[in-house]
Amino acid sequence: MSFNDEDSLYVMLSGLKNKIINRRNTYQYYNFPRAWLMIGLLDEYEKSGEVNILGNVEGQCEKLIDKEGRLLFKFNKIDQSLFGLVFLRLFKITSQTKYLNGANEIYQLVCSDFLLETEQLVLYRKESKVCFVDTLGMVCPFLYEYSVVAKCPEASNLADKQLNFYIENAFEKETHLPFHAYDLENGLKIGPLNWSRGLAWFLIGLSYAVKYSNQAENNQYKTFEQLYDTINSKLETLKVKGLFWPQFFAHTNDNSIDTSATLMFYYSRLIASRKVDFKEFNALLQGSINKKGYIFNSTGDTIYINKYSRQKGYSEITQGLLVSILSNI
Repeated sequence: MSFNDEDSLYVMLSGLKNKIINRRNTYQYYNFPRAWLMIGLLDEYEKSGEVNILGNVEGQCEKLIDKEGRLLFKFNKIDQSLFGLVFLRLFKITSQTKYLNGANEIYQLVCSDFLLETEQLVLYRKESKVCFVDTLGMVCPFLYEYSVVAKCPEASNLADKQLNFYIENAFEKETHLPFHAYDLENGLKIGPLNWSRGLAWFLIGLSYAVKYSNQAENNQYKTFEQLYDTINSKLETLKVKGLFWPQFFAHTNDNSIDTSATLMFYYSRLIASRKVDFKEFNALLQGSINKKGYIFNSTGDTIYINKYSRQKGYSEITQGLLVSILSNI
């Protein structure tokens, strides 16, 4: 589900480019869906203690880092920072320094290659001076976790700055909804407010802020917590049939479930230590999960601002989120 328009010229050209540049490796492999699946499996391992689950995740990591922890792939997308979150989780579980080394390298690359130093903003793509809401859900979880595991308070401070900038510049105060992006060069809020996965990315970043700011006794904790709860209250009013959320809130021609956004909302609640009702969660999944346990009705990746997925299917990110949620409720 990395690209959602299977017959488009964009997808064809991207596929050719990936075959030439990466040979056997694809764009999808070094991207956030695979990382979320691994995070879900680690959550299940910590609940069940099944060693084969941990073995599978570590086996996948052998394709990502070498024995010393050096990255085996080119870090050129901020999406890949979520592999740093995987490495940090593995370091906490196994105490193997290679995983911490891998996280260290990702942190250094985030700061050297993706940081706009004048504003201290992490860019979604280093060649474009545009802040995307996706970035908050991809880099902030890693930065907050890294600040604790690596004893690096600068990392959590950097994460705070990303959230504060977005709240100040790319947020609609009346609805408490974020725009898709903010154009730094033109000072423009761009994209829709009602893209559900955009808000989901924002809430994941904010939920990690609530979790780690509380632990660090950050002065901004109450501000983050109050905003998180305000948005969640707003979300309840936007549910379809009182159960789930579609790809776009409110008036839309498609009121069917988007499982990727819906599960991201529930995942953020667990991170922020908010209660998740199992019966409610079970009810919303009716019609979106098959007998083998695979969840579908997940939207594909967004290609760019105002160009969103037009099909739904299976996705590693949604499967990983499902495993995470079920292992924690």
